[in-house]
Amino acid sequence: MSRDRSIAIPVNRDTRTFEQHRRDFFKGLESNFRSNGNRHSDSIMPYGQHGFDDNWFNEVDDWIKSSWDHWNDEMNRIRRGMFQLMPLDDFGMNDWDTHEPNSLIRQMEQRMQEMRKRMGISDMPPFKATFDDFLNDPYEIGNDGKLHFKVRFDVKGFSPEDINVKTTDNGVVVSAKKVTQTNTSKSSREFCRMIELPQSIEQTKLECHLTDDGVLLLEAPVKNNDHKSVTFNNKPQLAIRPKSAFSRPTTPRNGRKSPAKPLILKGTPGPTIIDDGYKGKRLHVEIPIDPMYKSEDLCINVEPNNRLVVSGKHTKHTGEGVRLRRTSSPSAQFTHSYEIPQAVDPSSITSEIVGNTLIIEAPLNKSYSSYY
Repeated sequence: MSRDRSIAIPVNRDTRTFEQHRRDFFKGLESNFRSNGNRHSDSIMPYGQHGFDDNWFNEVDDWIKSSWDHWNDEMNRIRRGMFQLMPLDDFGMNDWDTHEPNSLIRQMEQRMQEMRKRMGISDMPPFKATFDDFLNDPYEIGNDGKLHFKVRFDVKGFSPEDINVKTTDNGVVVSAKKVTQTNTSKSSREFCRMIELPQSIEQTKLECHLTDDGVLLLEAPVKNNDHKSVTFNNKPQLAIRPKSAFSRPTTPRNGRKSPAKPLILKGTPGPTIIDDGYKGKRLHVEIPIDPMYKSEDLCINVEPNNRLVVSGKHTKHTGEGVRLRRTSSPSAQFTHSYEIPQAVDPSSITSEIVGNTLIIEAPLNKSYSSYY
């Protein structure tokens, strides 16, 4: 077996606080849009490139507005969701830099499991954060107007020189060492945490920034994302809109790669697991829907505790002279919630309407596939 690859990521100092950093981010992104949703002539997202269209610009505008309108709630939510580093000496370990990351992580997870059993503690946070711990809310718009993966760590009290960030084949490790020195003694403590990285991101483009008030920001763009299918719910969190079988391109355009294969109707309502052999396992969900619902009426998102939520809202249009206006309330709506074996990466979800059935698929991560 080959050794896990480990690549160091530089930690860049940001003299702003986290809140100042975030305000400046929104102001910069907002400056690329007019208040009515049209683009500035010098927009960072030129029309027609990367699959962007007017719908995506509207999604970004709505996301910016919602974030400003709920600023305090958003900041509190983000701070509550920050990862905490865990002291290595609590597990009888030290000298993080002398160990191979994944080997030491496995040792720590084993010791934590032993501690949970011995102490009867079920709510001790895991040393290695998996998809289930954060994948309901890790995606936002980036400075380039594209979808990005973003996570934050609370590392208050550490300087960039104290912090090491390394990527492994399937995750990122954040470690920090604090040295305390007096006239008569010198001591040090080491802290560490690891999170799994989704396969949907460009891991080689991962960047780290440390704000003045001790928030470590990790960010990477999502690769090959179909922005025409991306939306945000009212929280606002990443959600997916399905494609229509009639809107699927049948031939490549401008020399680009061939479009993805259409999803296949199995005839089994609800969630099932499909085994693709060496490719792993994937979640497959079929939901009968009323013909009135179109792709733009539907929204798919992942919630905590391994829930897949599908909602629909259809609004009638009524005539008023030569104009059309939307009624003030939807004429029909529904919400379906499904328990699934594990949380799935929302950016990896593909969905399509075939006849009167909504089909949803997403790959299951390797840890699930290896045990089931």
